[in-house]
Amino acid sequence: MEMVDGALDLSYDRFAELPIAQEIVRYHIERVGIRPGDAVLDVGAGTGDSALAILEHLKTNRGWEGRVVLVEPDVQALATARERLRECPMLEFREGTAENLNDLGFQDGEFTVSVLSNVIHYLESAEALERSLAALRRVTSRRLVAWSTFIKEAYVGKTSRFA
Repeated sequence: MEMVDGALDLSYDRFAELPIAQEIVRYHIERVGIRPGDAVLDVGAGTGDSALAILEHLKTNRGWEGRVVLVEPDVQALATARERLRECPMLEFREGTAENLNDLGFQDGEFTVSVLSNVIHYLESAEALERSLAALRRVTSRRLVAWSTFIKEAYVGKTSRFA
């Protein structure tokens, strides 16, 4: 970890690189029950850490089986994810948020599993969370999982609540 102005740099990128942050993502994905052939929606995909963990569960001896759609509002993070995961043809990348899922054209029950990883603290209100969860329930046929690995210093400058 680097120091910035005499303090530990816990920016989003630095935090995401920590082994504990990556282990938390793998821990949750492991328990979701993703199977080869599943269609998985990864909301708040960031630079692709959750997608990497998801792909481990879609791999068979014939290659990857299934579909993963990464939704992320930060175009730079989405570009990084696209570059990191360029070898995986069954991935789709969409610019968007949990709050605007209904505007992205997804069908009811289109995804067997939806993952909302480290997104909840970005939502500005309880109503925004309710709308986001309702949209996720609509597009998810089997399982919806949400978690937040929360260290407020990791999000300074990324969300207005911690600016």
